[in-house]
Amino acid sequence: MALSLPEPLRIGGDPRLLAIPAATALAGLLVVVVLYAPWAHAVAIALGLVAGAALLPRPYFAVLAFLALRLVLDLLWWAEGTVGGLNLLQLASAAVIAATVGLLVLRLKDVLRHPMLPWLCVLSCLVALGALRADSLTEAMKLSAELTTPWLLLALVTVLADSPKKRVGVLVGTAIAGVIPVLSSLRHVALGTGTFHLHGYDRLLGDYANLHNHALVMAVLTAVAITAIALSRTHWQRALGAALLLGAGACLVLTYVRTALLAVAAFLVIFLVLEKRWRWVAGLGVAFVLLVLFSGTVQDRFSDLVEVFTMAETESRDDLGSGRWMLWKEGITHYRRGGPADWFLGRGLGAHWAATSQHIDPHSDLLSVLLQIGPIGLLTWIGGALLGAWRAFRVVREAEARSDRTLAAFVLGLLVVMGISVAISNAFITRPSLGWVAWALVGVCFAVPLTSHSRGRTP
Repeated sequence: MALSLPEPLRIGGDPRLLAIPAATALAGLLVVVVLYAPWAHAVAIALGLVAGAALLPRPYFAVLAFLALRLVLDLLWWAEGTVGGLNLLQLASAAVIAATVGLLVLRLKDVLRHPMLPWLCVLSCLVALGALRADSLTEAMKLSAELTTPWLLLALVTVLADSPKKRVGVLVGTAIAGVIPVLSSLRHVALGTGTFHLHGYDRLLGDYANLHNHALVMAVLTAVAITAIALSRTHWQRALGAALLLGAGACLVLTYVRTALLAVAAFLVIFLVLEKRWRWVAGLGVAFVLLVLFSGTVQDRFSDLVEVFTMAETESRDDLGSGRWMLWKEGITHYRRGGPADWFLGRGLGAHWAATSQHIDPHSDLLSVLLQIGPIGLLTWIGGALLGAWRAFRVVREAEARSDRTLAAFVLGLLVVMGISVAISNAFITRPSLGWVAWALVGVCFAVPLTSHSRGRTP
């Protein structure tokens, strides 16, 4: 006689069934942590375990907490001490990844129908092969998580954001979480601290370990704030969105990071065009012309864009883009030196660190992916991004709810931000916080039911 499980115990049942075994496991882990971990880590991990146990029966809010946690923990990169060889940020990331996989298993039937699943499977297989060819197991585990976790979160958001209100909630939750890093950076602006001098400018670093990470986080939060304003229904909602926009925008400008500034400009154009805000588009065009003509800072910071097309063939371009051109040349040369297996499968996870003479990453996420998991892996990542863009485009045209169409316009703009950033910088692939937040927001579009016509749209 075949064993028949009660309905709630089957995969796809109530997530609250995980609460009892999870609470038992968490309690045991808490005892170990308190006994053997440094006291500060013990307190942080204990709070995390309690919060995790409370959120586990509420997977939608757990996802929002995952994204908020990642944004905030970026500010705590300086925390010392490890547990099992992992620092606080790595421990939190590992816990989130485990919880994400567990929640996806509970909704396996829905996940198996996700359009991104074939792309995720191919990417995961190539990452696994890359991990086998890596020189360091620890580095392989870290990079495997960086490459695959964002798409896992995308799938989880798609499964859980099953109503317009929940889909808007993902963006609003990101905006609320973003208040903390924005206030943290504004504190440094007010105190005149948290800056360093680079290429003739005092750059705002804030509480971040890396200037580009700070700039790109502020760029994403600027885009989030613009969309939140567009979705607002009351004056106080618009005021709060405007406050976040001004704060994040000011911090972004004070970083003087060209990649982030260019990406936000592209986002604005795409979002306003899709939203048919033609007066704003015209105003943006006028502002752009005035800045190019009369702003010495803009002319100086973006002069490389002109020089790359006007320099003589005999002149060296190695210093363009703060030395990026040289790094890209070295990265491509390193890739071409490999054998046939390396040309198709890459040279293994972590191979991008050895691609340049300075032993730093080549400052292009796309080139880093090519070096590690080969052209098939690169095309897989690009294919996933294009699939997300196509889905967002269809939502803009076919979704019934006005909020869904606005979110899709945001996602299309965000994917352009991602595309620009990963091509010319280390951004949404090698910086986990950016990848988690961005791909989770892309997942919103896959949750929108589509119609074959435009009738019945809500205003």
